[in-house]
Amino acid sequence: MSKAIDWLDRFLYPGFSDHWDDWLFRREILKYLNSSTVLLDLGAGAGILP
Repeated sequence: MSKAIDWLDRFLYPGFSDHWDDWLFRREILKYLNSSTVLLDLGAGAGILP
């Protein structure tokens, strides 16, 4: 992660864990998925989160 992003996260979101935005995005997407959903993950990040 870049130094700028580290600084912004510490300054603007001091109470949040690392990658909080990735987890928030995941939570929102999961609201729309079910067992029959097919999802193509193309260019949606570095793939560092499960």
